[in-house]
Amino acid sequence: INHYLLEAKRQNIALELLESERKYVINLSLILKIKATLQGPDVKRNTKERSFFPNSLRYLVQQHVDLLHALQERVLSWPRQGILGDIFLKLTNDENNFLDYYVAYLRDLPECISLIHVVILKEV
Repeated sequence: INHYLLEAKRQNIALELLESERKYVINLSLILKIKATLQGPDVKRNTKERSFFPNSLRYLVQQHVDLLHALQERVLSWPRQGILGDIFLKLTNDENNFLDYYVAYLRDLPECISLIHVVILKEV
């Protein structure tokens, strides 16, 4: 019985992880769509060529979409007794540079948020 309870708990955690990743991908994709709508010359002139969005955003969206697909495939078919760690190891290996892009994203994010606040205050 303990084995079945442990397996059910692992599956629930995996489903929660999958749902969390799905929501994150939706939010990142929405931000990317907003970025696409704000590419006009007026916006660039008002922000002095600075961007509202970190440069690494498009790369991170694609990586998270790929991660979501890998998690969906693994969790929904649930082979190999629910092992997920290899998916994250593949994502963060040195060849991928995923963590470097995330560091750049986190470094650029505060300035982007400040810029958005400045523009909003000017509009108000």
